[in-house]
Amino acid sequence: MEIFAISGLINFIVSLYISVFVFIKGRKQLANKFFILMSCSVAMWSFGYWRWLLETLDYDKALFWLKFLSVGSIWVPIFLFLWIIFQFKDLVKNKVNKILSWVYPILGIIFTLLSFTSLFVESVEQKLFFVFWPNPGPFYIYYVILCYASLTIYTSIILLKAYNRSYGQVKNQLKYVILGSVIAIIGGFSNFPLWYDINLIPYGNFLVGVYPIVFTYAFIKYRLMDIRLVITKSILYFILILSVALSFTFVTFLTAQFFKGEGQVWVTLIVSLIIVIGLDPLKKLLARWTDKFFYKGKINYQKILRGVGEIIAREIDLENLLKALEFNLQSKLKVKTIKIYLLSNNAESNYLYKNDIEEDKISNNSSIVSYLKNKKQVVVTEEMARFKADANTDEKRKEYEDLEQALDNKKVGLAVPIIAEGELTGFFLVSQKLSGGVFTQADFDFFDVIGPQTATALEKSKLYEEVQEFNIGLQDKVKQATLELEERNRYLIALQKLTNVITRSLDFEKVMQTIADGVTHQLGFVGGLLNFIDFEKKHISIGAISNTPQIKDVIKLLPKNPKEYIVSLSNEDNLAVRAIHTKELQSSNNFWDFVKPTMSEELANKIQGILNIQCVVAVPVYSEERVIGVIDFVLAKDCKEITNVEKEMMYALSDQAGIVYRNLTYYEQVQKANKDLKHANIRLQKLDKAKSEFLSIASHQLRTPLTGIKGYLSMISEGDFGEVPPKIAKVVDEVFVNSDRLTRLVNTFLNVSRIESGRFTIEKKNIDLVNLVDSVVTNFIPTASKRNLELSLIKPKKLIPAVGIDNDKIKDVIINLVDNAIKYTPEGNIEVHIEQVGDEVKVSVKDTGVGILKSEAKELFKKFVRGVGIAQIDTSGSGLGLYIAKKIIEAHDGKIWAESEGKGKGAIFGFNLPLK
Repeated sequence: MEIFAISGLINFIVSLYISVFVFIKGRKQLANKFFILMSCSVAMWSFGYWRWLLETLDYDKALFWLKFLSVGSIWVPIFLFLWIIFQFKDLVKNKVNKILSWVYPILGIIFTLLSFTSLFVESVEQKLFFVFWPNPGPFYIYYVILCYASLTIYTSIILLKAYNRSYGQVKNQLKYVILGSVIAIIGGFSNFPLWYDINLIPYGNFLVGVYPIVFTYAFIKYRLMDIRLVITKSILYFILILSVALSFTFVTFLTAQFFKGEGQVWVTLIVSLIIVIGLDPLKKLLARWTDKFFYKGKINYQKILRGVGEIIAREIDLENLLKALEFNLQSKLKVKTIKIYLLSNNAESNYLYKNDIEEDKISNNSSIVSYLKNKKQVVVTEEMARFKADANTDEKRKEYEDLEQALDNKKVGLAVPIIAEGELTGFFLVSQKLSGGVFTQADFDFFDVIGPQTATALEKSKLYEEVQEFNIGLQDKVKQATLELEERNRYLIALQKLTNVITRSLDFEKVMQTIADGVTHQLGFVGGLLNFIDFEKKHISIGAISNTPQIKDVIKLLPKNPKEYIVSLSNEDNLAVRAIHTKELQSSNNFWDFVKPTMSEELANKIQGILNIQCVVAVPVYSEERVIGVIDFVLAKDCKEITNVEKEMMYALSDQAGIVYRNLTYYEQVQKANKDLKHANIRLQKLDKAKSEFLSIASHQLRTPLTGIKGYLSMISEGDFGEVPPKIAKVVDEVFVNSDRLTRLVNTFLNVSRIESGRFTIEKKNIDLVNLVDSVVTNFIPTASKRNLELSLIKPKKLIPAVGIDNDKIKDVIINLVDNAIKYTPEGNIEVHIEQVGDEVKVSVKDTGVGILKSEAKELFKKFVRGVGIAQIDTSGSGLGLYIAKKIIEAHDGKIWAESEGKGKGAIFGFNLPLK
């Protein structure tokens, strides 16, 4: 077991080291952050794994460290998945991954909240040679399936798909990422079988520490992350510390031979002062040496970027721009040459801008151009040899050979595409570094930044003239847009005011009239008509019309009230009806098109003249995707002059009318439903009262004859009427038992009647509850023995003081609980417990019987409620015993309760009573 603990410690150290390593290098990148979180999760899991296996004596500590490591194991596959989709986002980007990137963190949070409960890790026990191996809780399997197995398999699939779609450098990176991920996944997965009692020793745990080594190899060889800076800094500080330590030791040792006592102290102080003063210059000197060794002169990329930004901002002429960029980059990046090529529309050649030197020309058919067009990736000449070696077809190998030859001919070390809107517009051809060093990730990051900037600069000069032309018409467009914005704001303010008014009232007619008036007063139109559909009679009629002095005068011209006019839904000559059927806006300059055939054309034209109506627009009104009416907007302008903003306001007001209509309809329905419920409740109360009265009367009427029957049966059994033959005696005894059961049932109904009529009283006395429970248990022992059940009382170890209770009623509760336990326990035992818990005394009856569903626990204490399937076991129950018991306990200010693990797992029924 110790070796497994050591493996956990090793995994912790390695994972933590690589987390810190990447944190120092590039914590600002999102993908790197997820990698750091993933490695930290592995470190957390490994640390908990180590500490857990060290605990061989303390059960609680072992359980704690198991729950601690579970938090880390929950997040490892999640952060691995997030790292992959962000590190290789161009290869694995899709909607599913985007959704999962939100779903799985939420799922991780849920599992994390559960991890320190018994639902996740239930307990620990000895398995194989492990002293404390975990037993999973009920939710742990969901983590294994949903989080670990499913997500790691899915992650492996997207990695393999990305590997098949990738090329060159990225393909080599993915190869080692897949290898490292699979090793870590298999290593972690080997721990699960023993959780579920599958005796497989988790030797795979030793593999977990291998994944950082594989990833580090990819970092170094294939530039998955550039770590050279971290190595340089580490070596710098190591040499600095070593130099200071050796210098101090050497000088102190040398001077110790010449100076003693106080002189030695002064020498030490002087040496320390010299070291402090010389520390910073020494650090700078060592920094120059390490830079020279690793970088052959460190490049300040931020400074170069600022210089390029200044050139791009300053130069507008394309030729000057290219020359300035080439000169600046060539000198600052310390390379022999940098040439910027632009794609030409000339089918014969693709050449350096305004440069007629033959050796600089590149054909459109060049393998360099073809590769950059297809792959749009940086090409490193030094990598071509490896690409050729990795090529799996002759065709691929030939492609890389041609590309390598073309790059060598141009003496190119690096080819960088310039991409604009997803298309290749040009490229950089960069020669080898003057230092002879290789290109690092910092170089690639630099060109990743400068590439889009260069593409933008190239487009800038082309767009310059277009911008000048655009500026000519810009002022007019701004002026027009300002007018439209002012108009929109005016309408929006008006609509907001109108909405505030109509949402304050629940009077349908008042609200509709407010909307009609708002068309005039708020929107500034001539008027508005709200027409609503009568779905039964299949016609429309006016629900509201704008109330203005002019419209009032026009209404006087009509032979009858305008709300009495109706138009059949079959009359599509009417444009309002047509708007309803087509569900589209209808407009016309003729008012009669909207009121026909309710009035003559002559009268309609007269009204149009009086109100100066130039256009009418009908907009359908929706309520829950159904057209319920139409609003006619009457305007004093031609239909062709209506703006889009005005149409938007018409639609918006129609939508508001539909919403208000729906809300008021709901309100009326709720009011009606409340009224119906009130009547139904009154009727149910009357029925319940009648039922209670019936039960009370019936119980009283049955009680007297039943008492007489029991008396005579008892006398017969005791021989008062002579000797009874055995056969008859058995029948008499059964009749007596059933009579007694019927008497108890009558008493139960009487108790229910008393409870519901408010005649239920409690007479409390100080009673020894232990003796009371003991007497009940003693009386039931013969009954339990007949059913081959063991009934026992577990008395408290400490004396329980007397409790103020109604002796008979509490006794009835205990009898009911014990009797039920005997009835519903086919075999096993029944334990009655009594104990003091704080300021309460607790009595509980625990059985090994049929049990109950967890959902039934509270329902069983309701009137006439029995457990599922109980009637098949015992048909004598009334469903009132627990109900009465609950009322009795509550009358004593106590609580009654029930617990069960489920069907067939027994149950516990009990109650708590206050001692005071």
